[in-house]
Amino acid sequence: MSAGGPIDDGIGRKVAHVLRGRQTRDHACHWPGCKRQVPPALWGCAKHWRLLPPELRRRVWATYRPGQESDGRPSRDYLEVARAIQEWIAANHPPAAAPAQGALF
Repeated sequence: MSAGGPIDDGIGRKVAHVLRGRQTRDHACHWPGCKRQVPPALWGCAKHWRLLPPELRRRVWATYRPGQESDGRPSRDYLEVARAIQEWIAANHPPAAAPAQGALF
């Protein structure tokens, strides 16, 4: 139980599954450019997960199906959220531009 009452059984099961997840294969955080390895059940590393707006994190939890990381079959809804996240990152956290060659000297 959480302080606000019982955890929704569906979300609680998902959280428990993800927390049990281990690093079983090469799987990097989904934040562009991040190379940090995370268990396949996780979307990304803690730093980048916390940068996502709460609504996008809620949508990940709502559409995540325990085991999709093993069978490689995420739902269409999950893939839609994954695309929305990448669009949000591109709009709100664009990669730093590389300095022009002439600017180095």
